[in-house]
Amino acid sequence: MSATKLWKVNTTEEGTERFQTQLELGRDTVSFIRDADGVMKVWRYGENGASFYPTDKTYEIVDNIEDMKYQPL
Repeated sequence: MSATKLWKVNTTEEGTERFQTQLELGRDTVSFIRDADGVMKVWRYGENGASFYPTDKTYEIVDNIEDMKYQPL
């Protein structure tokens, strides 16, 4: 299975990095975040409802948005 390619959208004032997959392109939403602690988290339903939870999914942060657009789903 290949790694999910992520595009870094921005960093909040608190230092949280926000990432999109190709499914969020053109929207203001993100499905992955990385807090100052360095832990990558994904949006999902878990023990505390819908929120960002740590993930062990394989991901790759790309520098070029074109690299992220064209990947196997």
